[in-house]
Amino acid sequence: MASIYEDVTYYYYTDGSVSYNTTPTGSIEVEVPNTEDVLQYLRLNLSNAEIVNTNLIARTAYAPVAASPTIGDATRLLLNTDNSPKDIGYLITEPSVVPVIGLVFNYMNVKGGSDLSAGDTDTFLYQLSITATKDLEEVYLSFNVPLDNYGSNDAAHLYNPSVSGGYISVFDSDVDGIDESLVWYGDIDSGATAGIDIYVYADMSPGINFDEAMYSLDLFCTSCVEAIDYGPTFTGLSFSDLFSRGPINNGIYMVFGDNTSARGFIKNIAEGLSYTVDGWRLYNISNFDSPLVESSDDFILSPGEIYNTGWHLITNASEKYFTVAFDWGVVWGPSVYQGITRSFIDLPELYVADISLGKSSIHKISDEDVSVDITSTYLGHEALEIASISINTSIPYKSDGGVVHTWDQLNKSDIFVYHINSTGNRTLLDITPEMLVVQMPMATEDGFVYLNIDDLSVVAGNYLKLNNDISMVYAMSTSPIKSQNIFSFNTAVVAKTLSGTPISLDLVETVTLYGEEEVISGDSGGSSGSGSMPSIQAPVFELVKDNAASNFIDSNTVEISGTYMLISDDSVDLDNMTVILDIPESAILFDYLSVDLLKYDSKLGSWVSMGDQNILVSELYSAELNRMVYSININNYGVFGSGPILKDNDLLKLSYTLTLPYGTYNLLLRALIPATDTIVVGDMKVTDIHIPLRIINDVGSFESLEIKESEYGAENILVGIPPVWTKTIEVYNPNTYTVSNIFDIELLSDFLNIDLTEDDGVPVIYSINSEDDFTVDWKGTFKGNESKTYILNIITAPVIRTQESLIVLDSDGDTLQMLADITLKNPSGADYKNVTFIYPEGLDVVNITDSYGTLLEYSIVDSGTIIQIPLIKNDSSISINIIYDAYSDVLVINLDNLTYTKGKTNYTVLYVPSRDERQVQLSLEVLGPSSSKDLDTFYAEVILLENVSVHKEVNIFDTLNFNPSASGVYTILVRAYSKDRIIGSDYETFNVEVGPIKTMYMVGIYLVGSLIFLLISLMLVRLYRKKEFNDNLVDLKKKLNKI
Repeated sequence: MASIYEDVTYYYYTDGSVSYNTTPTGSIEVEVPNTEDVLQYLRLNLSNAEIVNTNLIARTAYAPVAASPTIGDATRLLLNTDNSPKDIGYLITEPSVVPVIGLVFNYMNVKGGSDLSAGDTDTFLYQLSITATKDLEEVYLSFNVPLDNYGSNDAAHLYNPSVSGGYISVFDSDVDGIDESLVWYGDIDSGATAGIDIYVYADMSPGINFDEAMYSLDLFCTSCVEAIDYGPTFTGLSFSDLFSRGPINNGIYMVFGDNTSARGFIKNIAEGLSYTVDGWRLYNISNFDSPLVESSDDFILSPGEIYNTGWHLITNASEKYFTVAFDWGVVWGPSVYQGITRSFIDLPELYVADISLGKSSIHKISDEDVSVDITSTYLGHEALEIASISINTSIPYKSDGGVVHTWDQLNKSDIFVYHINSTGNRTLLDITPEMLVVQMPMATEDGFVYLNIDDLSVVAGNYLKLNNDISMVYAMSTSPIKSQNIFSFNTAVVAKTLSGTPISLDLVETVTLYGEEEVISGDSGGSSGSGSMPSIQAPVFELVKDNAASNFIDSNTVEISGTYMLISDDSVDLDNMTVILDIPESAILFDYLSVDLLKYDSKLGSWVSMGDQNILVSELYSAELNRMVYSININNYGVFGSGPILKDNDLLKLSYTLTLPYGTYNLLLRALIPATDTIVVGDMKVTDIHIPLRIINDVGSFESLEIKESEYGAENILVGIPPVWTKTIEVYNPNTYTVSNIFDIELLSDFLNIDLTEDDGVPVIYSINSEDDFTVDWKGTFKGNESKTYILNIITAPVIRTQESLIVLDSDGDTLQMLADITLKNPSGADYKNVTFIYPEGLDVVNITDSYGTLLEYSIVDSGTIIQIPLIKNDSSISINIIYDAYSDVLVINLDNLTYTKGKTNYTVLYVPSRDERQVQLSLEVLGPSSSKDLDTFYAEVILLENVSVHKEVNIFDTLNFNPSASGVYTILVRAYSKDRIIGSDYETFNVEVGPIKTMYMVGIYLVGSLIFLLISLMLVRLYRKKEFNDNLVDLKKKLNKI
């Protein structure tokens, strides 16, 4: 099957702008209907008029061979273009004849914007818009959601599709319960300005469709959305005629006897090719100008079929050498003409936006004062930024116990808003009155403080970036209370990304205000006897977070500091105070010496380092929590000393440096302070500081892809089978972000076909460039730290047998020493090493050499003689000389009479093989009469023998029925064939008398006796010539056994 393919491919960004497109090209390809046959000498002529829109110079496509090593493979033919006389394709130089499909991909989060929000399932509405520059029918679009960051689940669940025209469907193609595939097909009208719009909803859930720890969902895929149309060729090119040839056997049969005759034959030895034969000519090789006999009859020669020409009677004794020529070629199937326009669009990488609210943001300063520090940290993907933020914190009008309480008036001027960058620097923001609302509690409802910043870039100078904070700080006062009351403060934060996707977070915190009569029950410290412990006034103290900061000193190294403020009505001894650093298992405390503890004396107004001699750092590990825990203990000052003393409003600062892997962390600093009360022994005050942050790798430094490319290699090159050359391209992306690359790999010259896949078998879309050397180009996309292997298979022309001759070197009567001279040709542009040639006969080999007399290795198996050839250079031939011993087969035919009239004739055939034969064909023909110039075949029959053992005679007795129309001498010819080779032949001549036979009654007994004697004598002579076939069969068998 011959095909003309013209194609163009466009790649688009999501907004519909072109990212890359191929030049419109065309190619001529030939596909063989099976994997065994090899076409030879291909010449395909193109229609002349339509090449004007191309860079073709000549209109003939050609190739020395073509094959399909696997079903569906096709061989590209060579063309003469203005670029090269051996181009594998042509360019379409007139853009207006090429239809182009346009694609636009819009996506929006139904919550708003186009980003993912942390924690919840996001529902997106996808819109695919399709347009075309020409009217197209039956366009097919496929949309396959790629796998998620885990690489195991589909990245989105599609549902509820709709379309403005055509047919649409969504389905689960990989049977994982998630509908991830969409198909649409229909017509596109180039006159429609809007084209076709496809809508489909997509749910994306963290932990199911993507790994939220990555803070991104990489849909990026250059081939997941494909629109394709198959129509007629763009240029209108077609074939005017096609020509090729395939494998055959042909030659001359000759019959020697009283009259010598010759005829030609041709056999189709292809596996699945049919040939058309338009005529034949039989020549004496001394005169090719005038055929001895010829025919212009045409016929079809099917696989395995033999055609014999008419016999030619040789009247001139000098005519000894003949040849036959057939006009023939391959029968071609219907041609294919196809123009393919294909478009792809990049799917986006979606990023997750996330915020954090630090715990312990509302603290009691005293029984009359409460501090509020609402700090929101952006923890989402570094590619996103927060454009706006609102913070709403309630002011409770009553306690959790239902006691209505009155707070002092809070003014806007008492509220401070800070921007804190990743190094901990705090910048006070100028908040206008319009951005802040303060509502004091009413009689029956809470009040609130509401901060709303619509554009952080205006107020803070830039948008909120990764690990940056917005902090709203104020203090609230009230009159003293007489009893303990618990108040709940509700905080709601809503941040929006630049695209408008909202992220919401709510937090409820409680503050306990102890009244003047507050006591602590002894139950917390255990019991003494059967009675309860006396109620003792407990010291009131609390460590509260003053601030927490993180300073990145490298891409994955961060310096953390947390500052505690003591809220107490008494001094607190920090003897044996322990600070716990609770960090991920893969994190590392940079250096124990980096841990520093400082005390701030509020009366002196200065910081004092407590020194490393007072700090003991020990490393623990929690297998249950999969966390590393560092315990930092404050030692006593000497044997009888005490720990640091903190007084009311004093500060304690702890700083340390960590290296952390990529990810999101909520680091915990936990202070455990033993109580000083001697009655409540063992009770301790626990205070936590949470420091949310995300560690990222520095995307500013780009590292090149690591590419390892192997050499081309071919294994098991067999004569007659196109070899497959394999090259692997291993690629690793050392970056943490997606990188694309255009590959340009040189091909072997004179290739038949190529196949490019990823190592999991997924096909890769490629183009072939022939500007200089032939190259294959494709675009690859690699996620952060992703490895991928491409496998490039190139198929080149097979080694073919071009000639074979058999020569008898010596004979001792029973054994012949033969020379098989076989010519093998490598028509490709590559050297072939370690070629295997299977000669289809298991020979009794003497030796095997090549053209240079070098001995070749071989082995004998059931399929034949396997010969190893070290090298056949490109575009060259090599001779293989096989010297072997052959043993004669015995084939004899006898008739029961020498003269016949019309009627039945009985014959006997004896066949004795010289070796085991799986299958032998015996062909019988009756030729004559010898008086005519060209013999006719009056009778033909084929007898099939199977599984014939060596030296085992086969006798065939049968009756010959023929009715000749003329008297004369006829010949009965028998031949034995094995694997398309003649392994034996014999013939017998006899007379045929046509017409009335005169009855002679006065025939003496002597005449009858003479005739009988004559027949017996003739038979004896015949049998003698036939190695005493009848009477001496036993002797013949003995002789065969000796052989």
